[in-house]
Amino acid sequence: MLFEGLRDTATLTIAPGIVLKYTAVHGPVFLVFGVAAAGLFALAEFNTLHPWAILGGNLVAAVVMLGILFAIIISPSMRR
Repeated sequence: MLFEGLRDTATLTIAPGIVLKYTAVHGPVFLVFGVAAAGLFALAEFNTLHPWAILGGNLVAAVVMLGILFAIIISPSMRR
């Protein structure tokens, strides 16, 4: 969708349309991520987090990332 089915970077032709699509997708994504991160930092300043909450969040994130990693390794259809 974003790169119009490009599989080989050697055949890439940089055109204004592709650059605009890339920017149109990534600009808002980074903006949302930045606003969300700023909101989390503001929340953290307002409410002091307990160490067990931080460790629990890190544990959940690690389990999710390992699950995705193993799903990609086990399932060949996800290797695209």
